[in-house]
Amino acid sequence: MSYVETSVIVAALDPSNPLREAATRFLESEGVKLVSDPVLLDLAYTVSGDDELLSGIAERLGLSRGDAAASMIIYVVKRLGLIYRSARGSVRLPLLGDTPRPIAEALVLAAQRLGYRRLLHVAYARALREEGNPIYRFVTLDQGFEDARELLRDTGIELVVLGGSSASPPG
Repeated sequence: MSYVETSVIVAALDPSNPLREAATRFLESEGVKLVSDPVLLDLAYTVSGDDELLSGIAERLGLSRGDAAASMIIYVVKRLGLIYRSARGSVRLPLLGDTPRPIAEALVLAAQRLGYRRLLHVAYARALREEGNPIYRFVTLDQGFEDARELLRDTGIELVVLGGSSASPPG
């Protein structure tokens, strides 16, 4: 099972992206591909940035812009054959109490200085793996995740950077 980071999905959907072919080839390959909450949030941010597209879809479907954005994200996830998983469970942290598992993981990993996007993706992938999801690969186009290679390896997840670009989604 592979955890698919947002940059792979965005590249596959963008005809002008030079890494589209690598992203599409991976997404069309065999195997289970998993996305989590940070991927959905990244996609929502990306989709919401295209006012013309979002307004047009909202108008055609008779939806609010927010509902149109959510519908587009659900469509993309299903169309690409991705499986959505949200980390469950919590960890009791001193003074904070029950904290969602990936957030607790991110707080512990924050000293690694990955940046908030990368930190959340790594924390979610690790938390999902620890919950029993057989994630063995973390797939991205963003070379900035190289800084997280050891953090992923510590939980049995191999970092796979497709293409060779340092491009990353907005945010």
